[in-house]
Amino acid sequence: MGRSSHFRYQIGQNVHSAARGKDICITELMLETLPVMRGVLIQVALRKETITYKQLSVALDRRYYPYQGVLGDALDVLSEDCFDHNEGSLAALVVRGDTSEVGYAFLGDAVAEREACYEHWAKELGA
Repeated sequence: MGRSSHFRYQIGQNVHSAARGKDICITELMLETLPVMRGVLIQVALRKETITYKQLSVALDRRYYPYQGVLGDALDVLSEDCFDHNEGSLAALVVRGDTSEVGYAFLGDAVAEREACYEHWAKELGA
């Protein structure tokens, strides 16, 4: 589930984030990080939990720092990938440490997306 073969992206490719209305360029770092991020967030979904930006940064070996802003771009690309595969957005599982809510840039119903993730991965992986 979290392998790089899942992703169809290439370095230098622009991915359009429909929710945010912008293009995001796939970097080498992003391409290496997306499968790891996906795997971490699938595990979070299986536990029916959320994870803070800081915890996700640590789980990604600090490839992205939580306050850099570019973590959001990687999450946007991951969301587009989730939507392409008829999955709830795994980005909805990532919350701020101070509020336990998604970041200001998240568009949509985070609670509904979380529930969709929990349900999808419980069915997909038989948990």
